[in-house]
Amino acid sequence: MPHKNVDVLLDALELIPVGNRPRVVVTGGRDGDPLPSAVMARGLEDSVEIVGWLSDDELDALYRQASIVVLPTRFEGFGLPVLEAMERGIPVLCSDLPVLREVGGDAACYVDTTNAAAVADELIDLLDDHEQRAERAVAGRARARLFSWARTAAITAETLRAVANEGG
Repeated sequence: MPHKNVDVLLDALELIPVGNRPRVVVTGGRDGDPLPSAVMARGLEDSVEIVGWLSDDELDALYRQASIVVLPTRFEGFGLPVLEAMERGIPVLCSDLPVLREVGGDAACYVDTTNAAAVADELIDLLDDHEQRAERAVAGRARARLFSWARTAAITAETLRAVANEGG
């Protein structure tokens, strides 16, 4: 999907020397997805794996293998992948968007995803800095504990009651 902005990640990978280039796994997609062609056009077949839609168990296994999660999206309604990664103790590099800052707080790393060079630099910096990744893993787990479906349901119910009382 164009708003996921995976092209900037591919552009960033092109800027990273082959010997330092990380392996990137992209989930999702559908028939007719232009991403495989974009990967081949850039010569990134050895660095990028497109796995399509995954079951919960498959996604969990992929998270267990991940060093970081990168979310270069142009917009999100909430940023669930940021929360999912932090919950698992995986450092996050994501777009500098208000909604993602709301979810990631100080635990995530933010980057201007209109700038492929900045994405490449931040990606390599985070991958190379084991201490920072460890700190962000701990901070991410702590941050993720602030979110829960029960809390979301309670806030939603409270908001609905307040709106209903105002209309009556």
